Amino acid sequence: YLSHRQKTNLNPNHLPPRRLLTSPIRQSMSTLPSPSSTSSKSHQHEPRPSSSDHTFPSRVRLGICAMDKKARSKPMSEILSRLDDAHFEIIFFGDELILRADVSSWPVCDVLIAFHSSGYPLDKAEKYVEMRQPFVLNDLKMQRILMDRRKVYDLLEESGIDVPRHIN
Repeated sequence: YLSHRQKTNLNPNHLPPRRLLTSPIRQSMSTLPSPSSTSSKSHQHEPRPSSSDHTFPSRVRLGICAMDKKARSKPMSEILSRLDDAHFEIIFFGDELILRADVSSWPVCDVLIAFHSSGYPLDKAEKYVEMRQPFVLNDLKMQRILMDRRKVYDLLEESGIDVPRHIN
């Protein structure tokens, strides 16, 4: 049985109000005129300024580099719906681009979210990050480690975290 508090937490009327999130990076950016209007489906984007320029586009180009099943899922849609369109341009890479196109033709983005899943070419995503150097929200090298339970156990043990008995 659920306690009153648990029942209250399940009631959608008691959820905190949704907020539109603005860019955490934006506060330290210079404001420039918005880039020429391009569709988020277009792969022709202005190159990202070098870090020495200290100028950034007025909208952060957020690349979603994941298989369509994850990138277009309800949880991802809910997260992305909270981002303010005035501050973020969402660029979905899509299965076709990720699997078949050369990394050099992938769209340029300022920030990248990349999720590994079955069939996902993690090597290509790592090559893209090395080539374009976007701000990466999730560590691609750690995603590779997460695929090997032995490496995960080793990392946990190095951090002083107990792990189940296992064979090395």
